[in-house]
Amino acid sequence: MAETGTPATVVATSIDTGPVRYVDWPAIFGGAVVGAAVAFVFGSFGAGLGLSLVSPYRGEGLPAWGLEVGIGLWTLWIAGTSFMAAGYITGRLRRRLPDTTAHEAQIRDGAHGIIAWGTCALIGAALIAAGAYGAGNIAARGTSAAVNAAPAVAARSGQDPRAGQQDDGTHTVIVERMFGPGDENAKPGAEAARRVSARILAASAAAGKMADADRTYLSRLVATRSGIDEPAAQGRVDQAMKDSQAFADKAKQAANAARKVGVVSAFTIAASLLIGLVACWWAATMGGRHRDQQTVFSWLQWR
Repeated sequence: MAETGTPATVVATSIDTGPVRYVDWPAIFGGAVVGAAVAFVFGSFGAGLGLSLVSPYRGEGLPAWGLEVGIGLWTLWIAGTSFMAAGYITGRLRRRLPDTTAHEAQIRDGAHGIIAWGTCALIGAALIAAGAYGAGNIAARGTSAAVNAAPAVAARSGQDPRAGQQDDGTHTVIVERMFGPGDENAKPGAEAARRVSARILAASAAAGKMADADRTYLSRLVATRSGIDEPAAQGRVDQAMKDSQAFADKAKQAANAARKVGVVSAFTIAASLLIGLVACWWAATMGGRHRDQQTVFSWLQWR
């Protein structure tokens, strides 16, 4: 008996039994590298632009407050553009699983953008740390060379190598004015008298006032070595104390200004990272949408 009917069609099927990877690391690393490169390019351009706007001469170039505002705005711009580039590349390159809904695909694209944001931030932190480590090594080698060369230089100049450890050098000019031209370096004990006077002035400026015993001692020392009467010597000592106090006040103001700049810089970096997080999430979802819609940019096509 012959068999009748249509012939059966055999369709070869394959079942993917491999592990399902919900995190597409190649796309994340690709986006992070692109974002870090964009940040480096804009950062280099901003550094060159900033150097062109400042001037060492008074009254020329951009004022300090303008430079700070410009740096802050440029930092925010770099964060926005670099993280948007990282997020878009990550979302566009991410492989979408076939069993996901449109909403789930958008969530996963955004999550990949967040991971790319973190990876890009870690790359930037590593580069900054490497640069700081290299600069620290250079400074340490320079300091070590200077310390090793100090005894030889002091020996050639006839000075005590330990003298620099006893005087911080910040009151040298003030001490010279206090003693005046009468106490020449050729006199015995001139260098020792200057070192002691500098230490007393530095300690008094740090304390905010000079003890009566120190004032009397310095007045007699100045009078003896400069050949003037004690009232005139006391006037020099009082003026030297005022100058030292003014120097200390300027140093405190500079330290306070540096502290404020550090606080503002920390908040600016934190704000830029938060803006970058939002930008990276949004750009990743946009890249995923363009991936699913197969969006074509005509200006990127070669004809």
